[in-house]
Amino acid sequence: MSIAKLHILLSTYNGESYLEELLESVLGQSYPSIRLHIRDDGSTDSTVSILQRYQAEDERISVELGSNIGIQASCYGLREGVVDSTGYFAFCDQDDIWDPKKLEVAMDKIQASKRPDAALYFSRLSCVDSRNQYLYDTVIP
Repeated sequence: MSIAKLHILLSTYNGESYLEELLESVLGQSYPSIRLHIRDDGSTDSTVSILQRYQAEDERISVELGSNIGIQASCYGLREGVVDSTGYFAFCDQDDIWDPKKLEVAMDKIQASKRPDAALYFSRLSCVDSRNQYLYDTVIP
């Protein structure tokens, strides 16, 4: 069985505080076939320089710099901007930190389902404070 491509979509805006942790956690995923599509929504802090540095170091990253149009329009534009839209999509926020096996576990479950061509997958998450100290887990109904 071939490995399905997974497109990760991220919209950023003044996210310098946690952005490097997010990027390291996404790029460190055990799932082998990822592409990270990022649109910056007019940041005025060091977000853009962080994104450009990571893009220069990793060919799996594409960065689009834009003016501030708001989170909703920025996210919609990201999806429409993916030229090779085969595979699956994942969304992340600039203050996330992903477990190293997050995508591998998700893709295993999707591909084992009866309808891997029409899948929506979500999982519980652990909330942490600004020092990455555990607060609580969400409950999945």
